[in-house]
Amino acid sequence: MKSITEIIAKAARRLCIDQLENKLYHLENKLYHGAIIATGLTAIGSGVFMMFRAPTIFFPRNPHLFSDMTWV
Repeated sequence: MKSITEIIAKAARRLCIDQLENKLYHLENKLYHGAIIATGLTAIGSGVFMMFRAPTIFFPRNPHLFSDMTWV
């Protein structure tokens, strides 16, 4: 009877998981960096929308675009 490790190793060879382990960056690392990028882009996007509320040199102030009730 085969041991569990032999069964797992055979299944890994069939699924080519051993090739995936030789990659430079693991899945956890890619997911972490993807989450950091998504968080950063969300912060940038919300900051741009808030700049419409305040008087800046980039956008003229439009107090009716985002009224006080939309921020609640």
